[in-house]
Amino acid sequence: MVEPQDEKSYVESYSCGVFTLPNNNQGITFSRQYILDLARTMNYEWFWMMDDDINEFGKVFKGKTQRMDASILFNATAILKRYKSSLYSMELRQFAWSSAELKRNRSVMQCVMFNVPRCKNINYDKNIKIREDYDISLQSIFKAQGTIKTAKYYYGIADMKSQSGGMEQWYNEDFEKEEVRKLCKKYPGLVEAVYKKNRHDVKINWRKYKL
Repeated sequence: MVEPQDEKSYVESYSCGVFTLPNNNQGITFSRQYILDLARTMNYEWFWMMDDDINEFGKVFKGKTQRMDASILFNATAILKRYKSSLYSMELRQFAWSSAELKRNRSVMQCVMFNVPRCKNINYDKNIKIREDYDISLQSIFKAQGTIKTAKYYYGIADMKSQSGGMEQWYNEDFEKEEVRKLCKKYPGLVEAVYKKNRHDVKINWRKYKL
């Protein structure tokens, strides 16, 4: 899924086909909602939505991570489909080795599998321009059939802000602070603002709510 301004370069550089967004520079929330709407239009039951800065996949064996290729998505899909939920994911690499093999109703981000029919009551909030994964996860928990995450398989991503790209223009201190404020206002008491690694972020207080 690419922006119109990038379509030519992707087609020339890769052998796979591309879907093209209708507009340039609309941000991540617009792009994610467009993909979800497209999946609905195409009558998909399941699909993965993955960020383009994912740089590794792997599995956890005896408390250690083992790097593998993207074919582990088939294994993860088979495991996750056993559980009735709306959104699914694997664990981030840095947490996978020590995480519970299965977690229910936690944030799913960057590498998310959708069960489209079970997501009919949720959509990306156009007023939240970043930290949208937190919002769609909480929507799934409170308005749909929740989330499931497995730590048997994992994915890794580049460090936040370490690469240039489509989201670069959205990351500045004032904008991040305002977006965090909006998410906290939408989920009072559940979402709190935090400042870490020189950026504004959010913390979910799971223990305050019985999910």
